[in-house]
Amino acid sequence: MVCDALRVRVTYKLNGRRVLGDFLLPAMDQYREIVKKARKTAISWGDGERQIEFEEIDSIRSEIYKRTYAEQWAVNANVHYNNWANFSENDFRPVVDAFRDLCGLFVCSKCGGMLRLAMTGIKPVSARCNCGQVGWNLTEKGKTN
Repeated sequence: MVCDALRVRVTYKLNGRRVLGDFLLPAMDQYREIVKKARKTAISWGDGERQIEFEEIDSIRSEIYKRTYAEQWAVNANVHYNNWANFSENDFRPVVDAFRDLCGLFVCSKCGGMLRLAMTGIKPVSARCNCGQVGWNLTEKGKTN
């Protein structure tokens, strides 16, 4: 759903077999690029307040990505090698917390709606949610779509 909402490019596989990494990594890359573009756009419009907001968003994103990457070993061990019986709730809690926080990046904290790209033709012009709490301009000053 995130890949669809953010127009993430997912590699086509003729056999149709997909794994979490086929979606997760491209979605994470796309989110990082959207935040980067929104920050660059804020700079172009001279909006220092929004620039600082996007720097903070990017800092949070980076911290969450690091935690998610650090905990992937537990997912792989449990899913692929059936070691789940050897893990306690306390062992697996950091994994759950890291992935919950990761999923939270893609939704609005106010309405719970998924962030999505608004497009003009094939060009993204903003990232937004259903309630309008998130409204990130992606069109730099002086550039038209």
